[in-house]
Amino acid sequence: MSFPLFKTLIKQNWKLWAIFMGLLLFYMGILIVIYDVMIDFQETLESMPAELGGIYGLEGWENALTYTASFFFQQLVFVFSMIFYIMLSNKLVNKPVDNTSISAHLSSSMSRSKYIVTTGVFLISSIFAMFLVMFFVGGGLLFMWGTYSVLHWANLIFTTAMCSIMVAMVSFFFSAVFAGGRLGSGLLIGVPILFVTFNMLAGMADALSFLDWCNPFGYIDAVALASGSYNLWWLLNLGFIAISASLFVASIFLFRKKQLNI
Repeated sequence: MSFPLFKTLIKQNWKLWAIFMGLLLFYMGILIVIYDVMIDFQETLESMPAELGGIYGLEGWENALTYTASFFFQQLVFVFSMIFYIMLSNKLVNKPVDNTSISAHLSSSMSRSKYIVTTGVFLISSIFAMFLVMFFVGGGLLFMWGTYSVLHWANLIFTTAMCSIMVAMVSFFFSAVFAGGRLGSGLLIGVPILFVTFNMLAGMADALSFLDWCNPFGYIDAVALASGSYNLWWLLNLGFIAISASLFVASIFLFRKKQLNI
């Protein structure tokens, strides 16, 4: 790993990180702040007769934490973080190979291995830092609405972070293997979007529920994690970590073997 390159990547990408971090905190903060309003709205809907538009069987929230999990961590956090790591994956590997700017690094004493390892570590660190900030800021906002389980909150943050990192590694893998080509750009963008699309469609109808098995986001039940009823969360995280590590190693190996037109 090259620490000078890592510092350079921070200088080049901190604004992009800050923009998406701000968007995530903004939406999460708004949702938490209007918690009382949403509770009143839910009670109103459930008390109305069906012929007047009442909704029966509306899932209740135990507290502000499960409410935040159902509205923000079930889909929104994956969509915003996905746009970030797609843009960053393309910027770190695919684009530098395409415009040959990577040659400035590789013509020095830096090897391909150092370059791809450093960019991969930077991508993972950026996503992890994003969720770490959400943990502290979101935890502070949730505290305003009474006590909540910090352990369940940490579990929710960690699991969604591991899932996001795994999908980011999918983008990074395609960016490294097909760097410099249109196929690489298409796959690093298309595959994560396909995962999110499957996740959204699976929640629209029971007939499409099988799509939950076709995307990593479908294995996460944010409300169950927030309430502490997801007993196999540790196994899920081990799976995410194992797949992420495998994709990272494969990216390093295949990028070293790739013929670069630079």
